[in-house]
Amino acid sequence: FFSLSPHGMASSGSWRAAVFGALLGGSTLLMLRRLSGDRNKAKTRRLRIVSKSGVGGRDIGNAELVQEAVMATAAAGRHEGERYKLIVELDCSTVNSSGLLEEIGSLYAAATGADAMVPVDIVPTARGGPLTAEDKAAHGIKTLPHVALGGTFDRLHSGHKVMLTTAALYATERIRVGVACDALLAKKSHADLIQPAKERLKIATEFLKQLCSLDIKLDVILIDEFTGGVTTLEGLHGLVVSPETEAAGGKINDQRVEKGLAPLELLVISYVPNSNKLGDDFKLSSSQLRALDAQDKKK
Repeated sequence: FFSLSPHGMASSGSWRAAVFGALLGGSTLLMLRRLSGDRNKAKTRRLRIVSKSGVGGRDIGNAELVQEAVMATAAAGRHEGERYKLIVELDCSTVNSSGLLEEIGSLYAAATGADAMVPVDIVPTARGGPLTAEDKAAHGIKTLPHVALGGTFDRLHSGHKVMLTTAALYATERIRVGVACDALLAKKSHADLIQPAKERLKIATEFLKQLCSLDIKLDVILIDEFTGGVTTLEGLHGLVVSPETEAAGGKINDQRVEKGLAPLELLVISYVPNSNKLGDDFKLSSSQLRALDAQDKKK
């Protein structure tokens, strides 16, 4: 295995990379990249691992690597008094089997379990870039031309990222993301702490761009009603939902059929389990993160 220490970091200045630990089987590398200039900008660590979805998406080795990297990232942040994020590049170039979505979900669960406060992006890649339609077919993913999803996307967390990643892996032509406007969220818990709509839209867009090839058109828009207009949208094929919103997806399909439109295929994700650090709810949620912020403000 490898050990990581914040004392081995590169000094500030122009882009530098400090290699931590060693290559594991020639496939895994963890490095730290620092942005020059403004020290308030986020610092990013990258972990490169090879997909193990051929063993059912629950490979313990990759999960342990992600947990180790998350804990090391948290330690680096504490050491320097700054915030880091971790990007996990999941190399799928040599994998020709199903289970990729399950593997990504398990890696997000591992990351959240290690430290839910460290932002983590799991980015599936092939040959150095986002997966193509051919790559998706090799993973047994039933692709759809146009996929939609919606949500608040406040404090973009692992649950949101699983939803966005699901859309990115299924879609081959277009993705529509409806981001709830501020007025829709006025009755949410700790509504005063919800990030402004334009900020939430920007963050969701930036995350999605990492996952999609350039031939996929991204429509990330603000919505002022909860269906986001998908009940009347033609040329739409799939809708990403959670177990909590699956019933609402069924009602959307009922309305589409009433209007003479084809029902959407509901792509149901699994919840990302809650970390013990974030209260008693079994699933990770933005409301938990806002509650923590509210507690911090009282201190």
